[in-house]
Amino acid sequence: MKSAADDSLVGRKVGNHVIVRKLGEGGMGKVYLAEHPDLGTRQAIKVLDASFGTDSAIARRFLAEAKAATSVDHPNVIRITDLGCLNEISSLYYVMEALEGQDLAALLETRRTFSPAEVLRYLEQICPALEAAHARGVVHRDLKPENIFVIDEREPELRLLDFGLAKLLLGDGGASGERTATGVVMGTPLYIAPEQAEGKSDAISARTDIYSMGVVLYRMLAGEHPITGASAAVLLFKHITTAPEPLALKNPSVPQAVADVVHACLEKDPSARPASALELLERYRAALGVSAASGAARSAAAADVANSATMPLPLEQHSVVERSDTPAASIAKAPSASTKPRLLSEEISIPPREVTAARRPRSPLLPLVALLVIAGGGVVAYFAMRKPAVQSQGEATKGTAVTGVGVTAAPVQRADAARSSAATPDAAVAAQKALVATKRPAVVVKAKAKIKTKAKAKTRAKAKTKAKTRAKTKATAKTKGGRIRPEDDIGPRVMDIP
Repeated sequence: MKSAADDSLVGRKVGNHVIVRKLGEGGMGKVYLAEHPDLGTRQAIKVLDASFGTDSAIARRFLAEAKAATSVDHPNVIRITDLGCLNEISSLYYVMEALEGQDLAALLETRRTFSPAEVLRYLEQICPALEAAHARGVVHRDLKPENIFVIDEREPELRLLDFGLAKLLLGDGGASGERTATGVVMGTPLYIAPEQAEGKSDAISARTDIYSMGVVLYRMLAGEHPITGASAAVLLFKHITTAPEPLALKNPSVPQAVADVVHACLEKDPSARPASALELLERYRAALGVSAASGAARSAAAADVANSATMPLPLEQHSVVERSDTPAASIAKAPSASTKPRLLSEEISIPPREVTAARRPRSPLLPLVALLVIAGGGVVAYFAMRKPAVQSQGEATKGTAVTGVGVTAAPVQRADAARSSAATPDAAVAAQKALVATKRPAVVVKAKAKIKTKAKAKTRAKAKTKAKTRAKTKATAKTKGGRIRPEDDIGPRVMDIP
C-alpha cells in the first residue's frame, strides 16, 4: 500500500473535515481518517473510486448503501453522518463514525474457534441489528466477518458495516473465494445464500441474511467454512446443492442443540430457516439453556455502551493503525477500550446487569454495641434470678429435719404449699422458686447423714479396740494376783458407748 504522503487526498478538505491519512483500500474505493479543523474530532470518510463516476451502477449502489445504513437507527449499525461529491475528481463520498478495533475476519485469523457461550455474546448484538434493518426493509445481502466490526474483543461491542453493498465484480474469486460478486449474483461466494447464488432476486428476504449468519456461526464454532471450493463458481454450485458436514464432527465440544440451530440456518429452503433474526437468537439461547431475561439484560447493556461510543472524540484520544489488507469498508480506529465503560463482567459465565437501590453504609460499631447490650442484659437477668434461689435454698436447708440418714417430708410439704399458693401471679413465682430450692437441700442432708454414719462407725470401732485392751489388762492382773485400780481404766465400757 502506498504511504499516506503519496495519496492525492491527504491534507485536502472533504466536506467539513481534512483528510489525515489513508486507512484502507478496496476494489471500489478508499477509506480515510479525517479531522474536523475546529472541533478536533475525527471521522472516517469513504471515497468511491473516480473510475466509477457518479452515475454508474456502482455509484448508485454506493448511494444506496449510505441511505440503507442511515435508515437503520440501531447502536450496532455503523452511523453515516454526511454524504457528498468531490466535483474536481467526480467521486462520491460519505462520512461515518470512527471506531477502534478490528473486523471479525482479522480476529478469526488469530483464534481458530469460539466457544458457544462467546458466540452468544456476538449474536446478542448482531441479531437485534439485523432485525432493525429488516424492519426497515433493508436486507444486508453481504453479511460476513469482514463486515462485522469488533470494537472490544474482551467485552464484544460490534458494528455492522456495508449494508446493501457488493464490493467487487465477479471473477474467479481466487482460491479463497472471498471477493464480493456483482451483477446478477450479489454477495460473497463463501457466505452467499442459495437463492442469491441462483440469481433469484425476487426470493431475497430476511432469511437470506439468516443463511449468511449461519455460515458465520459455523465458521466461529468449527474453525472452518461449511462450504468450500476452489473457485467462486464451485462455491455457488455447492451452496445450492451440497449440505454442509455436521458441525459436531468438526468440533465435538459443541452441544448438539447448538449445532441443530446452526444447521437450521443453513437450510437450502428459506422457509425451513428461522423466520427472523430474533427467532434465531431465541433458539440459540434456548439451546444453551440461557433465559431470555438475562439475555435481554446483556443486550441492553451492550446498547448502552454502543451509544456511548458513538460520540465524536478529540484528536488526542485516537490511535490509528493501518493494515495493508483492509477492505474499502474498514474504518478509522478510535478510543482505547480502557477509556470506555465496560460492557459486561468477565464470566459468561457473565450474570446480567441488575439495578439495585443504593444502601446507606452502616457503622461498624453498631454490631458491637448491640452485642454489649445483649450480654449486659443476660448478666443482670442471671444475678436477679440467682439471689432469690439462694435465699430459698437457705430457708429450705433450715427447715429440713434429719432422722438417721433420711430426710423428713418438710421440703415436700413446702412444695405442696407453694403449689397451692400459686393462684396469684406472685404466689406462682414464689412457688416456682420454692420447687427449685427443695432439690439442693435434700442432696446436702443426705451427704451429712452419710458422714455422721461413717463417724459413728469409726467411734464404735475405737470402743471395741479399747474394750479388748481392757479385757486383756484384767486378765493380766488376775494372773499376777493384783487388781485393777481406777487409774488403770484405759477406756470406756462397752455399755457406756452412746
